Amino acid sequence: MGDLRRVRHAIVHRGSRIETGFASELEVLSELWEFPRGELRLTRDMIHALMEQINALGVDVEAVA
Repeated sequence: MGDLRRVRHAIVHRGSRIETGFASELEVLSELWEFPRGELRLTRDMIHALMEQINALGVDVEAVA
C-alpha cells in the first residue's frame, strides 16, 4: 500500500507529473505499471492489475496463547 501513497502524492502534490526515477521508489507497482516521464494516466488495465494484486494479498494470523 506504500506504493499507492506515492502515486497519490504524485497526483495530488505534483499535478500528476511523473519524474525520472519515480518507478525506483516503488516496490510492487513498478513491476505492474509503466511510469514514463510526464503526465500520469491511469488506465482500466492498470487498475485491473492493481485489483488482482490486492485480491491476492494474504494475511497471517497467529493465535496468542
